[in-house]
Amino acid sequence: MRLSERILQQFRYLWIACRRFPLVLLALFTISVLSSIRVESPASDFSRAMFVLIFAGVAAFSLTFLVENRDRQGRWRLFVAIGWAIAVALYAVYISVYADILKDDEAIRIILLSGLLLLLSLFLPSVRREMRLDETFLSYVKAFFTTAFFVGIAFGGVFLILAAVGNLLFPVPGTLYEHIAIWVWYFLAPAVFLAQIPPAGSAEKDRERAASLIQMPGFFRVLLSYILIPLSAIYSLVLLAYVVKTWVTGDPDNLLLPMIIAYCVAVILLFWLTGSLESRIVRTFRLLLPKIMAILALYEVVRILMDLPAKGIDRSSYFVLLLCIYSSVFGILSFFIRRDNYHIGAIVLCGFLVVSVLPPVDFLTLPVYSQTRVVENLLQSNNMRDGDAIVQSDTLTGEEKEQLRSSVQFLFSVGHATDIRGVPAGFDYYEDFEKVFGIAPYETVIPESEYTYREMTRDKKEAVDIGGYDVFMEGSGMFGPNSKSTDVAGTYVEEANSYTVEIHSDSTRMDLEITDSAGKTILLAHLLPDIQDLFSSKTQAEDTYVTLPTKDLTFTYSENGLAVRVIYQDLNYGKDVDGETYNAQMLILVRKTA
Repeated sequence: MRLSERILQQFRYLWIACRRFPLVLLALFTISVLSSIRVESPASDFSRAMFVLIFAGVAAFSLTFLVENRDRQGRWRLFVAIGWAIAVALYAVYISVYADILKDDEAIRIILLSGLLLLLSLFLPSVRREMRLDETFLSYVKAFFTTAFFVGIAFGGVFLILAAVGNLLFPVPGTLYEHIAIWVWYFLAPAVFLAQIPPAGSAEKDRERAASLIQMPGFFRVLLSYILIPLSAIYSLVLLAYVVKTWVTGDPDNLLLPMIIAYCVAVILLFWLTGSLESRIVRTFRLLLPKIMAILALYEVVRILMDLPAKGIDRSSYFVLLLCIYSSVFGILSFFIRRDNYHIGAIVLCGFLVVSVLPPVDFLTLPVYSQTRVVENLLQSNNMRDGDAIVQSDTLTGEEKEQLRSSVQFLFSVGHATDIRGVPAGFDYYEDFEKVFGIAPYETVIPESEYTYREMTRDKKEAVDIGGYDVFMEGSGMFGPNSKSTDVAGTYVEEANSYTVEIHSDSTRMDLEITDSAGKTILLAHLLPDIQDLFSSKTQAEDTYVTLPTKDLTFTYSENGLAVRVIYQDLNYGKDVDGETYNAQMLILVRKTA
């Protein structure tokens, strides 16, 4: 096929997408228009309209698959169109009257609803036996990357042309870039994506087009079989090993949770993407890894449930719990479902998404109830209740204070702080928390046994004797578990030779080094042992700030005909759970001895 024919064919596909998804493109067009108006008039607020248009567009996209290729298609289209209009109208009323769009809740809700509707578009063709879910999912992935690649290149080219015009010919309005970005990514890119969704028609051309869109490219087959699946298998072993390690050492940095979340998402996506592959490595993957995922997800569910009495559930832990429960169910289903029934997994996921948006177990109602109970339990256990009033108390432990702050701040952020008995109307966490509960809203409790700080400084009223020395400069160094630096204190020239004075610091040393122009080390002084001796001999455990005379903070080093005097201006020592740190600010004097 010639290039011109290919181009015309792609335009035909775009036209077919316009006829197939007219309401989707109408919603996208309106979103693009409103966004362009917002560019020219920043004070305009179309937030509520945007939420309604997003819902309308995604709903129209999904319902298209419900009416396509059916007997009495006209009647089906009428019924579905009426249902779509009613749903959009009800959502518009909800957004306009009841919802507070300034909070994150509505953005999360529209994401969940969109995900639910997109899942419908994935499994409806499979339920109707038109194509398997893994084929539909693969076509969506191909469409996404193809769209991103070609539209991204075109978008970049247009921007380069505009930049050239603006720099070489005449000024280009700054808002033009924003308008082009809006119309490319809000309208053109989705239209190109829709043009690559497999058609559901029964005509020969439609079947041929659908077969080409669901066919897995060779490079993608190699990527899945020989790169992604082996990597996921290795990651499984690492994750299992770390789980065993946490049984002994614990998980102080909470690294296990994000690792398990990433693992669950990766395994589920790979399971759906590899549905059409039949190699031995793919069969082994589908046999083993979903079961390992189920075990790890169930382990995380148990961990979350064990923390429920003390920490409750907030929004993030709610979604983590939902994902882990679904991953466990998906792993169990993988024992039974065949490729023709992969849509069962998508239907179950739809059920979880429905649960997440329907009270009283949705992503907002349940966490609000849970965190309210956590606060109430903390108040009761510390005798901070006098009827409905809150009584301040100093019996809260450090962990209880942090949990109280976290729970109340969450409830305040979602507008439910007054659900706590005794919290006044108009409560502001940042201004009223300490008045109500008697503790600061930002205080960070660090146990004294885990943190030590000492500082010593030179008596700045004393003059520094620099007699007999040739050069004078300042330098600094820092020793610590995660430190690594080189401070160039200065350079000087003597007898036609150039010398550089540097202080090298890392997790094992703090050294002063003088090198010549050839990079040869002339003098190397180890500063850290003397600094450690200073803190052990000149400070006591209870000291935090000590001023010392200059002579106590002066040290001299000699080597290869050079003498260096180091006078410490300020020194500080810290110790926490990560280890010890030493920071030094110093004066450096250098002279030649021979």
